[in-house]
Amino acid sequence: STSAPVALTASAATGAMAIPGLPMAVHARHPAEGAPAPVTAAYGKHHASPPTPPVYDSSAQQAFISQVAPGAVAAQHRYGVPASVTIAQAIDESGWGASVLAARDHNLFGIKGSGPAGSDPQPTLEYENGQWVTLTAPFRVYHNVAESIEDHGSLLANSGYYSTAMADRHEPNAFAQALTGVYATDPDYGAKLIGLMRRYALYRFDRAAQPAAARRAPAPGSATIPGMVRPAPA
Repeated sequence: STSAPVALTASAATGAMAIPGLPMAVHARHPAEGAPAPVTAAYGKHHASPPTPPVYDSSAQQAFISQVAPGAVAAQHRYGVPASVTIAQAIDESGWGASVLAARDHNLFGIKGSGPAGSDPQPTLEYENGQWVTLTAPFRVYHNVAESIEDHGSLLANSGYYSTAMADRHEPNAFAQALTGVYATDPDYGAKLIGLMRRYALYRFDRAAQPAAARRAPAPGSATIPGMVRPAPA
């Protein structure tokens, strides 16, 4: 048997599912056109990723980053979601691709619901009434990793729950912090993502997603993309 994904979100009400990481209390009072809370996907987290791995400590980790990066850059082009944040979330949510959902279902972000290739019922921990309980929930199944990344970008860009993050789409650190309490209830969620972005220099992929004119070397004294090393003067 395989280990089950672990969720860090508030449990959805009976018959409903929550936006990834969004506590149901917040979900219920979101001012969405006065309509009832929509039935959407909930967040599930796997704890397989090693704590504070050293920079470039394994070829497997670099291979995972290389696998996710092209889709993350494409998602930034299409939706505006910073590629660095997408890659960091994929690392954190899938345990470097080692989770059951990632390995079997190509689900890198622990999103619940029915995906393009169906759903996969899995036990998951949910925080309910002040305690963790084990429930069974369907998780989205994708045909490939690229499809998972595309769905993730679409969710963040098109759901009103992430409007604060999307307003900071040109500032990846602020974007990551804005996901705290919305995508995941973990109060350190944004800080963890930023730690991964810095540790693995993921900001370079944000730069790769920019138009050619924006990628020109900055003038002396100008700001640079976080995590990028400015070339030494000639």
